[in-house]
Amino acid sequence: MSKLITVFMPTYSRGSSGHLERAIKSVLRQTYPNFELLIVDDASVDGSKELIERYVRIDRRIKHVRMPKNIGQPALTMGIAYQQSKGDYFTFVYDDCVVSDQFLAVLIDKMLKNPSLGMAYGQAYIHWRGGRKSLIGAPFDPHNMSKGNNHIPNVSVIVKREVIEQVGWYDPHFMLSRFYDWDLWCRISHHYRIGFIPEIIAEEFGASLNDSIGHTMTLMPHLILKYAKIPRNKLLKPNKIDQYDPYSLAFLDQMQWTDKEKSDVYFLLMENLVKTHHGDAMIRFAKTLRKTMPRRLLQNKIYEKNKHLDEEMRLLLESMHFFLNKKEDLMARQAAEKHKMIAELQAYVRDLQIYIQEQRKYIDYQQQYIDEQQRWIDARQGG
Repeated sequence: MSKLITVFMPTYSRGSSGHLERAIKSVLRQTYPNFELLIVDDASVDGSKELIERYVRIDRRIKHVRMPKNIGQPALTMGIAYQQSKGDYFTFVYDDCVVSDQFLAVLIDKMLKNPSLGMAYGQAYIHWRGGRKSLIGAPFDPHNMSKGNNHIPNVSVIVKREVIEQVGWYDPHFMLSRFYDWDLWCRISHHYRIGFIPEIIAEEFGASLNDSIGHTMTLMPHLILKYAKIPRNKLLKPNKIDQYDPYSLAFLDQMQWTDKEKSDVYFLLMENLVKTHHGDAMIRFAKTLRKTMPRRLLQNKIYEKNKHLDEEMRLLLESMHFFLNKKEDLMARQAAEKHKMIAELQAYVRDLQIYIQEQRKYIDYQQQYIDEQQRWIDARQGG
């Protein structure tokens, strides 16, 4: 009997754009028929709910797992949906992706022919803004992966269920909002062999969309690499993932962090809360800031000007002020780094121009020498 594959498809309000339906149709065209499609709807507000329910009526292999309220973390919503999955293997097709008709057939064939593998992946095209596309997917390189260089396309992966039960689920923590897939692949590689399939089986369009995570969340690789060193497999067991707090700051006590690193962590948290519209969590964060910092002039100003508001509204104002200030600091830092890079590049170009001029002088000298030698030869032959 063929193995059952669970296809997770996280989505949020991509129904009206047509992206979600395009992704669903590509899964339904599979030549490998034994799959279930779990469409994990993060409380969409654009009519996606009705679209998904229509497809549920069309194909009984589709399940609609809708969150009661928006969470904003695909790693967490899929983790909650995990409890309803029945597959022996898992794949992940996002609502901005398209997979080939042979997608599941290629992946399951690799796993069944290589039973020692815990995971396998193929190649995918990534579509960028402006119509450009590039190919991602290369043989697994643990050294390169350890540096944060992810060469595994999320949409082209297949993982055994037993691997997830052992290693744990995606980490939905805000520190990994843009890197939770890379983190899971690294954690799996520490315990299982990973296979590579040199075949293009999917396409990702997220990099070309303005609302994708890659375009809305700040990337700080040095903090991600540091956080990823913390052992978390036990915390990420699938049967516990719905109890996981993706906004916890407890990890700051598990290793040494500089004041600057902590400040950047606070910014990443606040950015995530603002962009996922978590007002309650923003209030909790402001309370945390008050515990770690003495009462500041800012708090006094906000209180005096907004006495008519309740305490929670004033806490929201504090947290937003912190976020905006940190955003300005970050932009200033990035601008300074960019100016430094430009200055270094300009200096390199100047040095290169000087070198080229010196080489031209040398070539001219060599040509003069050759001409003189030729005249001397001509004079000897004429004599």
